[in-house]
This record gives sequence, structure tokens and C-alpha cells, in this order.
Amino acid sequence: YWMPVARISYTKWSAASHGVRFSLDGTMQRRIEDKRYSKAVGAFDWLADLTAMNYGTENRAWLSLRSVVGFAIGADYGAHKAYFAPDVHAGGQARIRLSSTTGLFVEPTMAYELSDRFKGKNWGRVTPRVLVGIDYVLNREKHTSELNEAPEQKNVVDVSGGAGFYS
Repeated sequence: YWMPVARISYTKWSAASHGVRFSLDGTMQRRIEDKRYSKAVGAFDWLADLTAMNYGTENRAWLSLRSVVGFAIGADYGAHKAYFAPDVHAGGQARIRLSSTTGLFVEPTMAYELSDRFKGKNWGRVTPRVLVGIDYVLNREKHTSELNEAPEQKNVVDVSGGAGFYS
């Protein structure tokens, strides 16, 4: 089965090569075998910009490849029952630079669900998903409209949507 997924997040880059991200993710309700299912989580991720690690901190690169490792805490609801729904996940992100402030990205990830919903079962615990989104760099120089491109000071907000696959 597949389900639509949406995410809004804030990323703080502490250096050109790595940063942390906080996001709110939601799996939208969808009917599965006459039952509804939904999930809402807060996720914490560590991102490593592999392009910056290998080629330096030049911010004009048109493509960035990043790794993502993290965990999520939240709840899922299905069959008229709610469960605590933590997970651990890992994946990658390919980001195309559209301008000095925006980028388009594709982010495939694989999560291992730790929810009690799967107690005594192994099926359904591994959940792949793919998100496509737009990000926006928030930093500007004081008293000007020019972008502050210092890699160690980047604050980024992104909005994305995609599909999750569940067995």
C-alpha cells in the first residue's frame, strides 16, 4: 500500500558539511481494507552534505548529495486504536540549487517502525518513502536584502510531500 506523506522542517547547518533538522511529518489518512490509518511524528535528523565534504564549501554548486540519519517520535492511528509510534530512519537527499535562496530536493528514506502496533510481527516494520520538496534559505545580511551565504550560518525551511509504502 502507498500513502501520501507531508513534511515541514527547519534545518540548522552548524558547518558547511553537517547540520541538524527538526521536522513535523504526517501520513494522511487513507482507507486500507475498510480501515483508516494516519500517523503524525516529530523527527530529529542529522544531515551530512557529502558534496561539501568532498569538494569544499563553495555554495554555488548546482547539485548537493546529502545523507540523512535520525529518529522520530509520534503516534499512529488505525482500526480505532492509537499507538506510540517511534522509528529510526536513514536515507539520502539530492538537492538541485534553483537560486541563491531556493532548492528542489528528492529524499528517499527507509524507516524501521518501533510501534507496538507491530508487537509480535515483523511485517510492516520496514517502511520506505520518497519525498520531493522545495527548501528556502532564511539568512540575510542585516540592513540589506543580500543573502548571507556563510555555510556555517544557514537556516533552512523546507516543505515537502511524497509517498510512503506500507505492507
